[in-house]
Amino acid sequence: MTQVSAIGADFTARHSAYARTKGLAEQTLLSQLGKQLIILRPSIVFGPGDQFFTRFRDMARFSPVLPLIGSGMTRFQPVHVEDLALAIARCTIPAERHKYVSIESNTEPSMDREHEQIYEIGGRDMLTFRELMERMLTVTRMRRVLLPVPLSIASFQAQMAETVHRIFPGIPPLLTRDQIALLERDNIVHPGYRGLHELDIAQPRGVDAQSLAYLCERN
Repeated sequence: MTQVSAIGADFTARHSAYARTKGLAEQTLLSQLGKQLIILRPSIVFGPGDQFFTRFRDMARFSPVLPLIGSGMTRFQPVHVEDLALAIARCTIPAERHKYVSIESNTEPSMDREHEQIYEIGGRDMLTFRELMERMLTVTRMRRVLLPVPLSIASFQAQMAETVHRIFPGIPPLLTRDQIALLERDNIVHPGYRGLHELDIAQPRGVDAQSLAYLCERN
C-alpha cells in the first residue's frame, strides 16, 4: 500500500492541524501495515486545478496586492502532479514496486530505519514564497504589489475570514489560519530520506513557464 502524506507530517505538531492529522494517519497505517506500507511525502503539488498557484492567481485577478506571509522567505520545493503520479505508480503497481522499492535490502547505512519506508518528494526547484509568487505573476503577465504581511495580522485576517465562512458557507476563506501556519515553515526535502532519485525520476519538472502554462487558461 502507498500513502500520500505531506512533508512536515508530524503527529506531535501543535502549529498545524493539517501536519498533525497527516502524521497521525502515517502512524495508524504503519502500526497496521508495517513493512507493507510506503509513505510519499510531497512538498506543494502543482498542476491544473491545484490549490496553491491557482489560488494565488485567482487572488491576483481581483486584487492589486498579493500578501507575502511573514517575510516571504519560507522555502518550498514544488513537485508537478505528473511527477508525483509517476512516483505513486512506481511504489504501487506490483511490477514497478518490485523494481524500484526495496525496504529489506537497504543499502544506505546513513538512513535511519524509521525513514526506510518514507520518500520525501520535491521538484527540481527550491524557491522562496516570494520567488514562487514572482514566477506566477510573470507567467500570467500580471503586475501586482507583493506586500509582506506580519504573521499576527495574517492570522487575524484568516480568523475573520473563517468566521464569515461559518456564517455564510458560500464564502470560503482565501487562506485559513492552518494554511498560514504552514507558510511559516520551510517545506523542502530533508536529508536522510529517499526521494525521486531513488525512484529513477532523475529530471523532475521545475517551476517554469511550461509547467505553469495552465495558469493562463481561463476557467
